[in-house]
Amino acid sequence: MPKLRLSPVLLVMNSALIIYALTALISLRAAYNPALSEGTVAAVIGSVIAYFVVLVLLRRSGRYYVFAALIAILGAAFSLFFISQFKYQEYIETPDLLNRIGTMTSLAPDLDVFIHPNSAATVFELLLPVVVALMFMTRDWKKRGIWIVAALFMLYAFALTYSRGAYLGVVVALIVALVAYGIRRFTGRQMLIMIGGIIGVVVLGMAALFVLGTRVQFVASLLGVTNSRLEIYRNSLALAGDYPFTGIGLGDTFALMYSRYSLLIFVPLFTYTHNLLLAVLLGQGVVGLVAFVLVIITFYLFVLRVLWIVRVAQPSVLFYGACIGVTATLVHGLTDARQYVESPFNLPLLFLMMALAVSTGIYALREEAFEERGTNFVSGKRLIPLATAAVVVLMVVGYLAFNKPILAAWHTNLGAVDEARADTTMRPLMRPDDRAAYLANARSEYGQALAIDPDYPNANRRLGMMEVDAGNYDVGIPMLEKAYAAEPNYQAAIKGLGLAYVWVGRTQDAACLLATLPDTGEMLEELYNWQNFRHEQQQDLLSAYALETAAIMEDYSQTNMDVWALIGDRYRNGGKPEQAQVWYSRALAQMASHAGSLAGLMTLGLERVDVPEAVDCGKD
Repeated sequence: MPKLRLSPVLLVMNSALIIYALTALISLRAAYNPALSEGTVAAVIGSVIAYFVVLVLLRRSGRYYVFAALIAILGAAFSLFFISQFKYQEYIETPDLLNRIGTMTSLAPDLDVFIHPNSAATVFELLLPVVVALMFMTRDWKKRGIWIVAALFMLYAFALTYSRGAYLGVVVALIVALVAYGIRRFTGRQMLIMIGGIIGVVVLGMAALFVLGTRVQFVASLLGVTNSRLEIYRNSLALAGDYPFTGIGLGDTFALMYSRYSLLIFVPLFTYTHNLLLAVLLGQGVVGLVAFVLVIITFYLFVLRVLWIVRVAQPSVLFYGACIGVTATLVHGLTDARQYVESPFNLPLLFLMMALAVSTGIYALREEAFEERGTNFVSGKRLIPLATAAVVVLMVVGYLAFNKPILAAWHTNLGAVDEARADTTMRPLMRPDDRAAYLANARSEYGQALAIDPDYPNANRRLGMMEVDAGNYDVGIPMLEKAYAAEPNYQAAIKGLGLAYVWVGRTQDAACLLATLPDTGEMLEELYNWQNFRHEQQQDLLSAYALETAAIMEDYSQTNMDVWALIGDRYRNGGKPEQAQVWYSRALAQMASHAGSLAGLMTLGLERVDVPEAVDCGKD
């Protein structure tokens, strides 16, 4: 038998897996509260260990069917449990028809266990192809009948999840599998017909989305989810730019970090990124993301190698089932990231399926007993030195070309980690001395970043907001203006500069800037909350600025003149009688007998004045 020489692609994949696990461990140091990250970090490391253990055991024992059957039985049992508990979950987004059907089949008593539908869908999309593979692999009709029943239960449970991202993932995975099968089995003409048919179906599907629009619940919910997810992705990617090397830490750190430093609010709004790649980037930094992407790339390079080389002994059906499941969940990961939320079982399951695919692929290659030619330019002996040399050259060139931004990003990252550790919203029980030390370190790191690159937007934005929070508006606003010029679409840059304009009385500039935010209604509500907070802090002038900014954003359409009179009162208490006079007069122009405005003018000893014309944001 010719000597088997496997491609070094698996060596690269295994190395990337180890680096991926190490970045998860290192991310604990970046988390503002490591306890929030420990569970997910353990899941990442455990998943990688499980991959290697299962890979070694399967290669030695060859019991692929037994392993797949055990996993499939667990998946089938979970699908029955999900079906039995469906009506107690009260999923809001599920259509009425699915709710009615699911309620009829929820026969077990309520066990008071919440199961997120997208998390359940992640399990089913991974295991359903394996169950189908077992069904085709089994020759005994009694056993095949068992797998058919298991597949039907799992398919029904998968439909009940109403996970649009999971549906898309399975469809894309099946299309990829069909194309791969066609390349091996179809003639050129048949391939053209198949590809044309796929393109036609995709075009018709896109056309249906545009035609149906919001008239169909499924399409409307799909479009709504897409818009909200895109906003989360933009803000999350920008937040990751503040922590490129360390990440923010895994687990439950995202909720407050995203709210405090992307949305600039004090309460958590979203709990995770809804994107697998962004979850890795934010949690483990660029190195972790590169390692994870390299794992995916090398996995599929190995899959292609198996499909291309194996001719005589076809890969096991389990190989195809595992590959389809992995592909489905990775496509689903572009719109969700339940592997990093319910990580104790979703993340290991992904790596177990990858281990099943790799081990069955290696077995197929051994059965083929191929021998690589010495003339192959990409042989293992040449590929590793070439790849190493290429990486070294790229690193040197990258350092020489981008060393200033890289150094500025490094110091900004360190400063952002310390700033988060000093945040009283995240760590309310911290000692004042410790908080002051962290803030001093953050300022120092941001200062070093700006000394290296004065225009670096991330450092300008973070330090600028710190200066504004400290009341140093003359120092902070120019920094925020630099950041906004470089990041005009980032919510934190818009909102940070807009609020800074509010606190110095540039209410027209503030209103025009804040009006560009995606949700102006939320911004208006926040301005009203700010005015109340400033009033409670006996900062009535700042309270007046917040109220005036809100009035300008509403294009002076307020019908409750008590609000305009309140602006006048706040200006009067803040030592600005002229501005108070304008707002009292503006209220009286709408309601001539408004008592509060008349009383305010009488208190000032002033009379009504002509109300100045409102200035639109488009005017100079």
